[in-house]
Amino acid sequence: MNKSRIIIVLALLLIIFIGVLAAYSSIAIPNKLDYTQEELKDQYLKYNITENDIKFARGELPHYLEGTVLDGNTTTGGISTNESLTIEEDARKLYIEKYGVDPANPKVDEVYGILLPVEEVKRLIKIRSLIPSE
Repeated sequence: MNKSRIIIVLALLLIIFIGVLAAYSSIAIPNKLDYTQEELKDQYLKYNITENDIKFARGELPHYLEGTVLDGNTTTGGISTNESLTIEEDARKLYIEKYGVDPANPKVDEVYGILLPVEEVKRLIKIRSLIPSE
């Protein structure tokens, strides 16, 4: 094969490759969710989702262990497992009192960039509109 034929073959392969990529990018991605703002507000009302639940899911609230010896910024100094569990449970209770959010049981989960009530996510998985990640 001479150089000009090789160039033509490579150009054709490139054109085919670009065509395949263009076709693939127009294919709808399964499991994409489409909620209007009104539908999300209805979901939040239905499941009693507060502004702090949303902030917690976005990472806009402080970590519940912040300010304790377990926040990672200080050394624990030989705290026992029982002591650390007590500190964690007390911090969790204070967090719930202050923010109304249980860090061990969040009400909101992010799915495809959408903050949905956990109950709605479970419902979507049950009806197989979502495939749970492993």
